Order: sequence, then C-alpha cells, then structure tokens
Amino acid sequence: MAAECVLEMEQIYAGYGGYDVLRGVSLRVFRGEIVSVIGPNGAGKSTIFKTIFGFLRPRTGHIRFQGAEIGGLPPDRMAERGLAYVPQGRCVFPHMTVWENLELGGYIRGDRTALQADLEAVAARFPLLREKRTALAGALSGGQQQVVEMARCLLLRPSLMLVDEPSLGLSPKFAEMIFETIRQVRDAGTTIMLVEQNARRALEISDRGYVLELGQNRYEGTGAELLASADVKRLYLGG
Repeated sequence: MAAECVLEMEQIYAGYGGYDVLRGVSLRVFRGEIVSVIGPNGAGKSTIFKTIFGFLRPRTGHIRFQGAEIGGLPPDRMAERGLAYVPQGRCVFPHMTVWENLELGGYIRGDRTALQADLEAVAARFPLLREKRTALAGALSGGQQQVVEMARCLLLRPSLMLVDEPSLGLSPKFAEMIFETIRQVRDAGTTIMLVEQNARRALEISDRGYVLELGQNRYEGTGAELLASADVKRLYLGG
C-alpha cells in the first residue's frame, strides 16, 4: 500500500509585497515521516511554513493538506483541520504557568473531558511538564519552553506539526533534548515537518529532506542520501 500524502505543495510562488521569496517550490510529506527543509539564510525556509499555515497567501500554485486545497485559508482554519505550527523563537505566555500554557493549547476543543485526559497523557510523555507544572513559563530555559510549545500544539491532536528552527539559540545540550522530543512526537503518531539551522542534525533524524536555495528546490532525498551527498556536504553542511 502506498504511503498517504499528508501535505503537498505544487509549484508555489509566494512572498512579501511584490517580491516572491518562493519561486516554484514543490514538496510532499507522507504520514509518519519527519521531513526537514534546509538551506542557507534567505532560501525561503520559514516562508514555506508561513505560506502553508496561511500567514502568507500563495500567488500561484497549490497546497493540499489531507487531500483538500488549503492555499490562502487563514491560520485558525488550519488549526481546525489538524495542522499545528510551532513558530521560530520562544512563544510561550511568560506570565502564565506551564499548565496554563498547556490548557490554552486546547482552546478550540469542545470536548473538555477528553482534553483533560490528553493533558495528563502529554504530561506523562514529557515529565518536565509535570515537574514544572506551577512554574511561570517565562522562567524556563529556552529548551524547556520549546518542549512546552510542542506539547501545547499536541493538544490540538494535529495530523501534521510544522516546527520552525527549534534549536535556535539553544545550547548543544538543550538542542539535543529538542531533537529527541521531535522524534518522540513522531513516534507517538504525529507527522513532523521541520525547518532547522542545524542541517546535519536535522537530516540525521529525518526520513527525507529538501534543500532550498534562493526560493527554489535544489536537492531532495532521504536524510541519509542528503548527508552522504558530496555536493550537499560541500555547500550546506560545512564539509
């Protein structure tokens, strides 16, 4: 049986004002994968996520999520459809507790009993959440805040989670914790699409990857194939 395509971008042109950052980008994400998008600064990596999630409207092309066209729909409609987005930088509510931050993750859900069960399940999966339950989210380390953000998104029961630059600004120890968390989230059933500055580590945990350059597809393949590619090593991995 062929793998189910969860997300497909086809010949997407999108950007800011009259300038296209993405110029014909195409990619696919299949259920159960971790798929990384890597490339130099300015390649359009984060613009891909903003376009998928509805912050930017594609000028041309198609975006299909679970078979339905979503190009141009607003972000709140994306969340309702099962698409979650963890943006670049820390985005917790700093003056609220960790548990209050998590509860906000289920704000659009009407099934309060099921939501409480999911809260407990997420806390059981990531012990940090229970340990820091009453701590102000803004007092946590960057890596701990990133765990809270991903856990909060899981309460929407997403089919696909977009994670933008999760290791940005983190020490190697906390960056590794985040990569391991991403693997755990995928292993628990959530498909992951990842934009990441640490291209080598991203590819190591990815099933497949895409390399962007100047808003266009440059290379694609499995994580292992891209790590082994002499051109990708020379141009994007520093070796």
